[in-house]
Order: sequence, then structure tokens, then C-alpha cells
Amino acid sequence: MSIQSRVILLLLLVCLLLTGCYHDPEPPQYAPVQMQEQTLEQLHLSPPEPDSPVIAAWIPYFTVDALLTASDPKAAVTAYLTGLRDLGVNTLFVHVCAFGESGYPSAYYPLLPTAAKQNVMELFQPVCRELGISFHAWLNPLRLQTEAYMDAQSGDSALRAWYQDPEARAAHLSKWDGRYYLNPAADSTCEFLTGAITELISQYHPDGVHIDDYFYPTAETAFDAQDFAVSGASDLSAWRRGNITELMHQMNSAVH
Repeated sequence: MSIQSRVILLLLLVCLLLTGCYHDPEPPQYAPVQMQEQTLEQLHLSPPEPDSPVIAAWIPYFTVDALLTASDPKAAVTAYLTGLRDLGVNTLFVHVCAFGESGYPSAYYPLLPTAAKQNVMELFQPVCRELGISFHAWLNPLRLQTEAYMDAQSGDSALRAWYQDPEARAAHLSKWDGRYYLNPAADSTCEFLTGAITELISQYHPDGVHIDDYFYPTAETAFDAQDFAVSGASDLSAWRRGNITELMHQMNSAVH
């Protein structure tokens, strides 16, 4: 056998030995994921009938405005909700405060201009009762209006009083990208929102209160640099999460 043949044979033998020694590693073993279905109790929803599924529709502020300004608001709402009921909807979330203006008279918020002649709660709730639809009030807790809108607001309300007073505005409100917000770091924000929710529930008794956009409007440090410095906290993100968590806790307590 030539030297070349012997080298080739040796290489083949080495390859066979290496192949026989190699084993695929065992794939990692994970515990099976337990699938959980969200319950009505966790959602804090009461369906029209026991064990009935919640089939909901959300009515945003711009749809509310369109219905309020219809030639016959009650007829428009009745026709709109009847169509939803016929589709199987049994729960309604209606935007009653999207930009710090309430669709009903309030000691806390200026009145939504389109609600000057027609109270949103008094317009929607009776129709929902007639159709067997559960009515839930939907609001945005922190977001307010632009400076031009807030300058034009009228009437007596806690929010308008804060805005008109330069010191109160600095203490209770924050401004970012041309829009005002309730200051998430201020204790007064919790007091304001729990009071506003208590007012809503005690006057109108909706089946539920739902919130939207309860987060900071930006991640930029300039938004709340002064409040953060005064707080003594070292982690901005954790501090902000703590502010929102406390706000959610207080609002939840007020509702329940």
C-alpha cells in the first residue's frame, strides 16, 4: 500500500472515530406553560346574565361628539346602540372624559363643549337600560388639552382653577409637546382623580369605570426633572412606575 493510500485511510479512520464520539446535546427541558383564561371576576365585569360572555363595544370621544351634535341626539344614540345590540353587544364603554373635559357637569372638569346641551351620561345610560346593555364610563386620567383649548375653557371647576393660577398650574400640571397633563408625581393628582371618580359613580352609578392612557407622555427626562430631583429617588424609571402604581391603587380603591 502506498504512503498516500495509508494517509487517506488514516484520515478516514479518524473521521469515523470522531463521528462515533459525537452526541447531540439533549434539548433543554421546560415545564409546560399553563394556559389561563381571564375570568369576568378578574375584569370586574358583570354580564347581563350569569355565565354570559362579555361582548363589548368602545365608543370613542369623536363618535360621542358626532352623536351629541346630531339633529336628534337621542334618536341617533338609540339607532346606533340598537345596531350594536343586534350584533350581540351586551357591554358598552363610552368615552366620557378624553381630554380633561367631562361629558357631564362636574366640579372637577370643565364641561365638554359638545355636551353643553346634552349630558352624555343621561343620553347613553337610559338607552343602554332599555336595550339591556351594560354601561361603563371610560376616561383618560392624565391627558388634558392644549394651551389654546384650556385658555378658552369656561365655568367653575377644580381643573380650571388650577390652570388659571400660575402657582397651582406649576404644582399640579405638567406640559409636554404643547399639551398639558395632570402631574403624575403630585399627590394632588391622586386626590383629584379619586374625587372625580367618586363624583361620577355617586351621581350616575355606571356599571364600571375604565381608564386609558395612564402612562407618562414621554420617556424624556426633561418632563419631570425637577420633581425627580426633589424626590431623592435614584432610578427614574422605577420612580415613575411607582407614581403610576400608586395612582392606579388609589383609583381602584375609589371605584370599589
